[in-house]
Amino acid sequence: MWYLQIHLSDSYLDKSELHKLKSELEARAQRELDSKLEEVNGYLLEQAKAREKLDRVRDASEMELRREFDNMKSQLLVCLCYILHI
Repeated sequence: MWYLQIHLSDSYLDKSELHKLKSELEARAQRELDSKLEEVNGYLLEQAKAREKLDRVRDASEMELRREFDNMKSQLLVCLCYILHI
């Protein structure tokens, strides 16, 4: 019985100590969560920038292809008119 009393007294934490430990654990968990959220936000920002760049390149390529198509269409029309002697 005396062993149980010693063991209990060694492992006993009063309510204020327990509350302090709980607060420290919550603060640590919050810091870790904040850190992970910053990492995720950074990754998402990089992805958004990469997407914007890709969209700009795609739009520029599409405009160039349309210009080339219009030029070729005009040239073919000129050739057709020449062939038909119009």
